[in-house]
Amino acid sequence: MEILAKIEAERLELYHLAQAFSVSDATRIRRQDEADRAVVTITRNGKVFTGKALFGEGGDGKAGKNASAGLAFARAAEMAGGVIPPYGTLTGVRPVKVALRYVNDEKEEAVRLLTSRFLVAPDKASLLYDLAEIEKREAKRDEVMLYVSVPFCPTRCRYCSFISSAAPKHLALIPAYLELLKRDLALTGEALSRQGRKISAVYVGGGTPGVLTERQLKELTDSIEKNFGKGIPEYTVELGRPDTVTKEKLAVLAAAGVDRVCINPQTTRNDVLRQNGRAHTAQDFFRAMEEARAFPFRAINCDLIAGLDGDGAEGFLASVKDVLSLQPENVTIHALCRKKAAADQTDRVEGFPGLAPAMEKAHKLCMEAGLFPYYLYRQKMAVAGLENLGFAKAGTLSRYNLCMMEDLCHVAACGAGAIGKVIHPSGGKIRRFPRQKYPFEYLAEPERIPALIDAFSNALEERA
Repeated sequence: MEILAKIEAERLELYHLAQAFSVSDATRIRRQDEADRAVVTITRNGKVFTGKALFGEGGDGKAGKNASAGLAFARAAEMAGGVIPPYGTLTGVRPVKVALRYVNDEKEEAVRLLTSRFLVAPDKASLLYDLAEIEKREAKRDEVMLYVSVPFCPTRCRYCSFISSAAPKHLALIPAYLELLKRDLALTGEALSRQGRKISAVYVGGGTPGVLTERQLKELTDSIEKNFGKGIPEYTVELGRPDTVTKEKLAVLAAAGVDRVCINPQTTRNDVLRQNGRAHTAQDFFRAMEEARAFPFRAINCDLIAGLDGDGAEGFLASVKDVLSLQPENVTIHALCRKKAAADQTDRVEGFPGLAPAMEKAHKLCMEAGLFPYYLYRQKMAVAGLENLGFAKAGTLSRYNLCMMEDLCHVAACGAGAIGKVIHPSGGKIRRFPRQKYPFEYLAEPERIPALIDAFSNALEERA
């Protein structure tokens, strides 16, 4: 497919729109604006389709012009046989950021603008507005949160899009990795202490942090306490796979002050687990949840994925009901992310007809169980153009998930694949400080860690 536009950002956006609107088999897409309007042409099946939109249709300024270009694309795509996805022309990971532009308007007006300027479905527009209100309430741009990366897994899931190491030779790196990670935590803690800053949340993620032994988990939590203090307001450890969960590990976490753990089944269908490379069973999940309930965690989170190989709407909804029957405080419903582009991003998912209605039903089941949606993000190749949506019971939402995903605060980051962030006070420019991507790179270049921490802390000081 040939894509023509003035700048690379416009070409990339046209590519993502082609995926979202199911016209990625077009031979040519071109944006060539006129003085007062955006103009997009799509050549598909030997025919040329042209869409136009006045710049005022998308709103004011540069953002309004880009919105108008999206409308022009959508009009051409519809004529070319494309399908408008649930989030319309919003192809970004964080559509709630767009809704924040309108959060001071009455909800009815905000929904109207989201549907008219971006073609967002009314129910999705209403959801985005509600989530934007939560963001506005929770945003504290001067706070610092901490992400600790444990990028190792016992096996690699077929659908995985994250950086994790599962081969035995990589798992053998864990002791050396943990030693360097403790040094990383010490240097980061010192840097924040010099500025008089305390962290408001810790999130230990991966990978599968539950792959650490009981002793290793204690080493890690001891290091966090030593360098960042006790009584951290929100402290999450994403244990991950249920088969890595033991009573002993849970006891270590509870003693360390961890108040939120994640035990993620993804599905409770054993055949689907096997087909997708998950080396655990539904029974492992039920056992892990029962054991976790013996400890005073404020919240237990469970992740589920819609669209897994070998699954279907009926099996997916049965898994949702299984999880909700255990009354977790937090549930995250993910739409499977394709690893490669596909021509069809609509509801016609191979092997999983009715995905979009099943997702809608899953969301309703969560709300009927007393959980409310509080954060949302999307991935470029999510099946059916859908979203990942986090639910929480009142008083149990994860501020780390919300603030990290929507860039509402600074994030200090330790470990391979972790990315620190310093946010401009106005919520504009974001400076990112990525660590080495893979564990072996992280271990091979320990001398880079102090320089990265200095750069992060200097940027923090500039923003003070």
